[in-house]
Amino acid sequence: MAPEAKGNRKQAPAEVTQILAPVVSENGLMLLETELTKAGKYSTLRVIVDLPEGPGDVDLDTIEQVARQISDALDEADPIKGSYQLEVSSAGAERELRDAREFGRAVGRLAQIKTEAGEVFGRVLSVSETGVEVETKTATQLVPFMQIIKAQQVVDLSGAL
Repeated sequence: MAPEAKGNRKQAPAEVTQILAPVVSENGLMLLETELTKAGKYSTLRVIVDLPEGPGDVDLDTIEQVARQISDALDEADPIKGSYQLEVSSAGAERELRDAREFGRAVGRLAQIKTEAGEVFGRVLSVSETGVEVETKTATQLVPFMQIIKAQQVVDLSGAL
């Protein structure tokens, strides 16, 4: 599958994902996303990795190690035509929360959740099969996954919660 016209972002070809997944997994991480961006003659392959579960962050040494191994694997298999820049990163401090696993990784952290009924801002306390429990300034709320339109982990330096 070829990338879209210049300036467009597209999920990297399946062949790239098949090459990267085992390399990432061997480092105790999971492959969240691969994106190939082409702008004119320049291409960038973005690879986003994360811990499989639980709290914590991917440290820079691990990112550096997995980036080297990914680069080696891509050089050997050569699945992308032409030259490209490789960017490997974690999902970040203000990551989007899209499923129960990602909410589980956010336990103890702040989240902004947009639902059908409005917005909820608070600390993620727990996650179940059906929803997420969030402590707000005024109460503890259970937010069903089915009602979540969009959610994002946030960093609040003000100490508001």
